[in-house]
Amino acid sequence: MEKRGFIERYREPGDRRKVFVRSTGRHEEQLAEIYRPLAEATDAVLGSFDTSSLESVRDLLGKLAEVSESFVRSSGAGEAERAQGSEDRQDDARPR
Repeated sequence: MEKRGFIERYREPGDRRKVFVRSTGRHEEQLAEIYRPLAEATDAVLGSFDTSSLESVRDLLGKLAEVSESFVRSSGAGEAERAQGSEDRQDDARPR
């Protein structure tokens, strides 16, 4: 990505061991062009609904997100995913 100009790396002046990566913005322009037809179609669909209908959809999605978040917290599903990620990192560190 760096060679193609999408990102650039820079070091922390106070600690040269730290390397940071930042976007050059180049990919954002390309993605905007690629997705422009989708954005226009989405705007057309959203424009066909009145404000009250869109507010209802927003409220529904917000409530569904709350239910999902509550489920993840109460079921320990998030902990299981974090534990699996930890196991994967340990597997990656083992010599083969």
